[in-house]
Amino acid sequence: MNKRRSNLRKHSKALAGLPVLSQIEIAARWKLGPDTVRKLIKVHNIPTVPGPWKRARYVISDIWRVEGVSAAMMGDPGHHEALLM
Repeated sequence: MNKRRSNLRKHSKALAGLPVLSQIEIAARWKLGPDTVRKLIKVHNIPTVPGPWKRARYVISDIWRVEGVSAAMMGDPGHHEALLM
């Protein structure tokens, strides 16, 4: 149990400070229309990020998961710059 908590802390620390994306930003990233992105988000059950935003926003790590990025790359801050492109 302690090992699992330690891994969760390490993972959350690595992902802290990463951006959240709106549907329009995701559409630009994937080069798809907003309606298509909305359907994909619904199919993959991606939760929204709580915050003061007018429109829904999504955590970049959930977007990477849909894109097929491995957990090892997501957890390594050295790869974040390349993944954000």
